[in-house]
Amino acid sequence: SIDNGTTWTTKTSGTTTDLLAVSPASFQFLATGKNGTVLTSLDGLAWTSRTTGTTANLNAVLGGNSQFVAVGDGGVTINSQ
Repeated sequence: SIDNGTTWTTKTSGTTTDLLAVSPASFQFLATGKNGTVLTSLDGLAWTSRTTGTTANLNAVLGGNSQFVAVGDGGVTINSQ
């Protein structure tokens, strides 16, 4: 959690996989990482692992209009609906 952006507190995501990107949206957060890892959170504190169907590293994610798109190694793209 953040206190004016100056004080940070470590929280657990529930995965030991390296996380590479996170995106906020109006309804939740999405974090992506190595080996197709995707985590979602409604509050940025409690995270739930999601199945993606890929083992590619997911390096970037963008959310909007109740959807997310993630891109990764080898040109992989995935989206939620």
